[in-house]
Amino acid sequence: MDNPTQIEGDQGFIGFKSRENPLTLPQGFLQASHNMRLDRGMAQTRAGAKRLADDIALSSAPLTLPATLGTDKTVVSITRSGGTATATVTAHGYTTGDVVNIAGAAQTEYNLDATITVTGLDTFTYAVSGTPTTPATGTIVANSGPIVRTTYAGGVFAAGVYSSPRVENGDEYIVIASSDTAFLWRDGAGLITKTYPVTDVIEANDDVTILQAFDRLYIFRDRNEEAKAVTSLTQTTGTATCTIAGHGYAVDDVVRITGADQAGYLADFLITAKTDDTFTFTVPSGTVSPATATAPLKMYARRVQPPLYWDGLTGTNFVRASIGTHPTGPTYSRLRSSAVVGYFNNQIVQLWEKDSFAVTDILDPDTIDPVLKSFRANVGSNDKGIAIHPFQGGALLAFMRKSIYRAEINIASDGQSFDAASSYIKLMTNEVGCNARRSIVTAGDKVLFLSDNGVYMLQAGLDLNLLGNTQPLSNDIADIFDSVNHNAVHLSNAVFFKNRYWLAIPTTLENGEMAEAPNTLLVYNILNQAWESVDKYSFNLDQLCVSDYGTQRRLYVSSRAGKLFLLDENTNGADDQNEGSGQDVVAGSITTRRFSWGSPTSKRFMRVLSNVVIPENGGVSVSASTYDPDGTHSVGSATNTGADEDFSLKYSVRRKCHYGEVTIASTAGRPVIRSVAAEATLSSTPPNSETRSSY
Repeated sequence: MDNPTQIEGDQGFIGFKSRENPLTLPQGFLQASHNMRLDRGMAQTRAGAKRLADDIALSSAPLTLPATLGTDKTVVSITRSGGTATATVTAHGYTTGDVVNIAGAAQTEYNLDATITVTGLDTFTYAVSGTPTTPATGTIVANSGPIVRTTYAGGVFAAGVYSSPRVENGDEYIVIASSDTAFLWRDGAGLITKTYPVTDVIEANDDVTILQAFDRLYIFRDRNEEAKAVTSLTQTTGTATCTIAGHGYAVDDVVRITGADQAGYLADFLITAKTDDTFTFTVPSGTVSPATATAPLKMYARRVQPPLYWDGLTGTNFVRASIGTHPTGPTYSRLRSSAVVGYFNNQIVQLWEKDSFAVTDILDPDTIDPVLKSFRANVGSNDKGIAIHPFQGGALLAFMRKSIYRAEINIASDGQSFDAASSYIKLMTNEVGCNARRSIVTAGDKVLFLSDNGVYMLQAGLDLNLLGNTQPLSNDIADIFDSVNHNAVHLSNAVFFKNRYWLAIPTTLENGEMAEAPNTLLVYNILNQAWESVDKYSFNLDQLCVSDYGTQRRLYVSSRAGKLFLLDENTNGADDQNEGSGQDVVAGSITTRRFSWGSPTSKRFMRVLSNVVIPENGGVSVSASTYDPDGTHSVGSATNTGADEDFSLKYSVRRKCHYGEVTIASTAGRPVIRSVAAEATLSSTPPNSETRSSY
């Protein structure tokens, strides 16, 4: 017994802590977990991602979904009466409700993926927007695929979900918003395509939010353009003329005027005519002229993008929300161009100015009283609004860049203003703010979000305390957040699903460069109260969302390139590649805490023991790392060509060290790791300076 054998290990796994000293980790905690799921104490390689939709390319490639494309049929003629087009196609063979792609008309309003109504063997009708010339001209074809549009200036800008009784009895669809079209996808259903007005194309740098409100599907957009100082602003018989040298705006652009003392000029307006240095728009004819601005304020104009919405009806497409001065009077307003928006108690709440929020009237998305129904979440600091998030008990959380406010918004008996007695706004903290609005999720009585210092959790209570005071929830993996690209961190996004907080963030790529889009998925397990895994994929994680798949709720991800993937689906442990039928093996691995075997002295690391379930055609590799002296050693591997089977792995290490750790990685399939242990022999007499050389 001069060299007794010591064994140290874990019979189950709770989570991982990559920031802490691996020697001080408690039992059951790992120092690394990649592409793994920790359930009931067992570690298993995650299931692979299944590709459901091929790409919308940034220029000309189509979106390809599970649909059977038909053949082009010649359209003999298209005529229009009001908003209804009648197409003549000899023996078309279509049925009412089919989605048919119309292409080739010189009048582009006729060209769309239309849900048709059959009116005869050779005719059908569909809805069109605007007043295109009738009859249509050009070489026109129809295809019942549908054929999806082939040009997308910027790929996919946002994704979300939409469910309305107006659409397939309330079935939920994933919404993918491209530059000129929104696609509604649902497992087992035909693709629904809805176009935007031709003047409302989403541009490359637009900030976009998808929101369902009032049974409408809204696309809110914010265009980050520099405001331009106004030289003069006058009006004659309702036509305002704004002078800005070399403004660069075009007819049909929408501009926002700010800083004027006269409320009639303070709105978003459609440019009706222009010269190089002036442009015109419509205002109330009684508006004071010329406009003035009280010093030190100045008047500015900025090009904006009004909200778009679709009412859910079969024969309609997206339309632009109303703009211009409100008909009730110039002190009222309409929805603005802002991607910071929420839906709360049958009202839309949106960022109005840098640090203030405005609330629409109940069940009236087109009316806002910015005097009686707005609140400011800032008192004289340089903070700015990032997100608005509804919470329990009728509360709204206003997330700023450097602070968080809680607002109670109650409507007075007149139905048009806030009840001053019961409405208030309260500063919760000015030590922590939010840097990515789409990272905010509600998980029961908790709200999780990403800040500059990592992930925080708000715990519901009398005052919504920050859980752990100022210590972030991500403190255990703070080293991972050190690699975040802060120029792209605002693109981070998250969902709460299956008792987990899934957070996609942009981190350093393998080549050492910073990712420009979310490429890393961090998983926090609420039940284990620990971080579970760092997942990597071959595609960007631009927007996570939860929707139906078959009879279950599932986790999806959409990428800017137009990919739609179902996560944790392929049971063979392989991700579908971005193109074609190829797959990439999911590289799952865990690294144990560092073992000292109860002594800081030198010992001999003898062997690794592990209980693993290896599936058919699956495999694992095992390596051991030693410290003082340092080294990493491959000690064994195992594969299984038969049915799923339990393996008791025992591999010799036989290396001198002071400390050791074990890494087990999957090489194929989805092995389940139940336990890991390491054996070492210790000397009966601790070494000293005289005996170390012989030890």
